[in-house]
Amino acid sequence: MANKPALIAILLLIACLICSVLLVLPTQVTHKKAISHTQLDSLIVRSLYLADIAPSSISEYVVQVDSTFSRSVFRVKVPQDFHSTSFHLILREKLKPYPVSTQAKIRFPENETTIFLYVEPTVIRSIQIKRQES
Repeated sequence: MANKPALIAILLLIACLICSVLLVLPTQVTHKKAISHTQLDSLIVRSLYLADIAPSSISEYVVQVDSTFSRSVFRVKVPQDFHSTSFHLILREKLKPYPVSTQAKIRFPENETTIFLYVEPTVIRSIQIKRQES
């Protein structure tokens, strides 16, 4: 019974040492790189080219959201066997170093996928992927 207080004191000392070490160790903070709208557009188009989408299948137009903000929308015609979910995952991976997130909406039976690119809470670009009829 006399050893219990000594054991508790030793365990408390070890816990304090571990907490001190964790407090002193630097925490890893990841800083995301900034990306301009031009760079983002280039990344989108380059990703579509790498997915074997012909330049003639890509069109871009601008939507005026309000008096101070507009965003680009890419309209893409793809073959029936194009995997828009796989493209979305590849695009998301390429955007990881930047503060841009993605979200997709799939519409059935229209065979249309829209990928939204946003910087919280604003959608800054969207990609409408439409499968061509056979």
